[in-house]
Amino acid sequence: MRTLAQARTGAVGAARGLSAWLRRIPVSPTLAAILAAALVFVLPGAQPALIYDREAILAGEVWRLITGHWVHFSGRHLALDLFVLGMAGMILESRADARWRLLLWLTPGFIGLGLLLGEPRMSFYGGLSGVATAAVVYLALSGLRERSPWRWICLAALFIVAAKAALEWQTGQARFARANGEAFVAVPLSHLLGALCAAIVWWPAELRRTVDGILPRISLCEKLKCAQGRGVRPRCLKPGDSSFS
Repeated sequence: MRTLAQARTGAVGAARGLSAWLRRIPVSPTLAAILAAALVFVLPGAQPALIYDREAILAGEVWRLITGHWVHFSGRHLALDLFVLGMAGMILESRADARWRLLLWLTPGFIGLGLLLGEPRMSFYGGLSGVATAAVVYLALSGLRERSPWRWICLAALFIVAAKAALEWQTGQARFARANGEAFVAVPLSHLLGALCAAIVWWPAELRRTVDGILPRISLCEKLKCAQGRGVRPRCLKPGDSSFS
């Protein structure tokens, strides 16, 4: 008869084997987010339980800060959000950008908490537009160092996002998305928070890339100074170079 220790060891081994097997399955975070939004849209009763509801959140239902993004108010609203998120997300996945998964996990909560603090008069909120904005901004920022024409496409995308947010902030109406013939009440803060979250995730990698580019130059300058101090001319420099003037 197996002892408790043997049973525990067997269970741990089985759990580790299952975990290793699951890690080998190629899971697309973008596709998972899209399927979740579509499922919430078609399941009866799901939207009332998941929508961003300020009163319910303050009463303790804090999951709505995150799940509210997967609630959409019309088929067109859903299609537009999923199209933008899907396009940007799939491009990021094709480029094997490991930070995209982090951004997708971080952005919903970041936006939800920002709306709770920054929009005290807003009772309800739904839609993945803020998360989609984060995906587009992050993709565009990541492409600024690349060669044309992709760099110009990324610059244009950033300009369009900024212009759209400014227009919605001024008019109070959402661009493109409508429900039941009536324009949504725009929440530009959600798009700004999404863009900010994208910049926060993008900036450390950009800073590290910049530092990695500067440090070799500093090291080279130090070597040149040492060579000058010993009266030795490095082979890479000619007698007329300014480094020895």
